[in-house]
Amino acid sequence: MHKGKIRIKPEGRPQTELELEIHERPFQLQRPRIAFAMYHNEDYLPGYLDRRSKELTERIYQDMVDHGQTAATFYSGGDFSQLPPKRCHMIETQLPLAKKVGLVDPNIACMLLGGDMTSLGDEKTRVAVAWMQDECKRRGWPELLQYAADEPVHPNPPLRARYGPLRDLSVRIVTAMSINAFFGFGDIHDVCVVLGGQITPQMHLEAERLGVELHTYSYATWRFYFSPLRQRFYAGIHTWAHRLKGNWIWGYYDTRVHSHVWFKDGDDRPMPTTAWENRREGIDDYRYLQMLEDCIAANPDDPEAVEAANWLEALRSRVLDADPHIDYAYRVPVNEVTHPLPLEEFDLIRTRAAGYIQRFGPVPESRIQWPRVTHLKDEAKSLRNRSVEDCLAELASPDGTRRRAAA
Repeated sequence: MHKGKIRIKPEGRPQTELELEIHERPFQLQRPRIAFAMYHNEDYLPGYLDRRSKELTERIYQDMVDHGQTAATFYSGGDFSQLPPKRCHMIETQLPLAKKVGLVDPNIACMLLGGDMTSLGDEKTRVAVAWMQDECKRRGWPELLQYAADEPVHPNPPLRARYGPLRDLSVRIVTAMSINAFFGFGDIHDVCVVLGGQITPQMHLEAERLGVELHTYSYATWRFYFSPLRQRFYAGIHTWAHRLKGNWIWGYYDTRVHSHVWFKDGDDRPMPTTAWENRREGIDDYRYLQMLEDCIAANPDDPEAVEAANWLEALRSRVLDADPHIDYAYRVPVNEVTHPLPLEEFDLIRTRAAGYIQRFGPVPESRIQWPRVTHLKDEAKSLRNRSVEDCLAELASPDGTRRRAAA
């Protein structure tokens, strides 16, 4: 334990003195094996900045690394009707720099929001997808998830007509959506990024049945009431408790609504808000819990591992219904159960998790299996293009798989 003080002396104001304790632990936190990322459209950066300069891009990506992020969004994908895309900021600048600073990992997918590989016609689309996937593999870049229509409203027949036929493509389709859209369109999206607070046990069951990967996103934990602690809870313990594969949040910088960083006039260094700092703390909470789960899995018969597993399950049950979001209409917390944990409990959770990790020793990363990448199941494939009569007949099948295909 290292103890000290922080003294803050603003000009013309009294000095503030804070007691400081730093607890140094004898192990290093391992990188999360899921996506933590910010929606970041460089067009929203302050106008005086050279928004696409390599220096600024690298500085921003380094800031994301410093705040625990493991993935990125790319709004500058270019025109995939010609290969390689000409003057493509993502390929020429963003992906190389994101890899250089350690923001991206070949095992954690990123989002491609600008530059659509899937609307070029069948043959050109397949060529573009194959070219981009080969390029990512050759350069050690992450998988790029193709972003579909943002936050779709159900019903929407044109959306199904547009994305339904893409099931046979090897590229995975992703978008942000509500719970209604998930149950209406989950079967045409490989990765469903569901609005925070709307994840349910039934959704997990449906996602598993469909082969869908569940992530979450938010645009409200920082927009109203500016609660840093809600950011910490949402990023870490909330994501862990729901066993999600990603946590995305709007936005890195957005002059119109809110930002997680700010820039001094004439300065291109991103400065953190308390929300940005707390998001990093939440990701560190996740890393402690991830490491402890690895220890438990590696020592299944150890009585102390069983004790740790029971403690984690009790924690998960207690926080699963806690929603860090708010009622958007009234700009206030929905009710008492939505409040995250009190500040002191975050440290207690970390301390107990660290004690177990020290007892077992961290599991070497070389022994850890990365999560399996799932692909959307095409349930209707066996009966697609068959007659209505054939489908009606199969509705009486004793095989539930055939009945679902027919429906």
